[in-house]
Amino acid sequence: MSATTIIHPTDFSSCAKKALDHAIIFAKAYNCEILITHSIDNDRYTGFDQSGKTLLSKTEELIDQTEKALKELGKKVTEKGVKCSGQIYSGKLMSWLPQLIEENMPLFIVLGTTGAGTIGNKLFGSYASAVIDISKVPVLTVPVNSSFSNYQKLVFAEGLGDIEFKALRFMQDLTVKLNAELQVIHVTDEDAEGQSAILDQLENVKEADAGNNSRTSIKLIASKDYSAGIQGYINANSSDLIAIVRSNKNFFEKFLFGSLSDELIHYSNTPLLVFPA
Repeated sequence: MSATTIIHPTDFSSCAKKALDHAIIFAKAYNCEILITHSIDNDRYTGFDQSGKTLLSKTEELIDQTEKALKELGKKVTEKGVKCSGQIYSGKLMSWLPQLIEENMPLFIVLGTTGAGTIGNKLFGSYASAVIDISKVPVLTVPVNSSFSNYQKLVFAEGLGDIEFKALRFMQDLTVKLNAELQVIHVTDEDAEGQSAILDQLENVKEADAGNNSRTSIKLIASKDYSAGIQGYINANSSDLIAIVRSNKNFFEKFLFGSLSDELIHYSNTPLLVFPA
């Protein structure tokens, strides 16, 4: 497993199955395979039930059921022309996923979220946020209520840092692979002269990758609030994917000022691609 692999954690819900559809699209675009993973928390199956039967036997039954479910998903993926394997892990997701990412550095992590307007969005949003916080590779979160037919318009919120420029080039390459269009947005409170300098800088990055034939356009958004500027653009413009770079805020900064990725996970029904900081 490596940058030729996409990891897809699943709980076999409709939410996760929708995310798998997106993982297949990305796997085809990058000619890579998908590893479908599932967690079984053995701590829930210690002791005995009311009849005196050991709960460990329930774990064994659950493993059998999970193996069958993984095979069914794997068949669905391979029928789409994508290589696939499945793996069962013991314990809660966050007890093993960080090490799996660290050791293998996959191309993407793809997982489902309940998105905006659903009862479970805080629970599933926290789950996705935790993965984003620890991941050293891009994470794609797919809301279950996202309306999707194909990736046609991608939006990347850019911040002029070296990491953002690297992510921008990644997005331009992704745009070509998906035969899509890329809208790069940059939030600024600079005056006209400062905005002109920023636009020139972004145009230079765009032109440096012109040989890649990506269809990229650039838009500056005037706002003193970075998150509000991006949210305003997203609310006013339709897109099939939003991409951002994860902020480097510590726990207390996130608690006090929030996180843009958290906001988009909880309140947006558009797939979100988050690059590591």
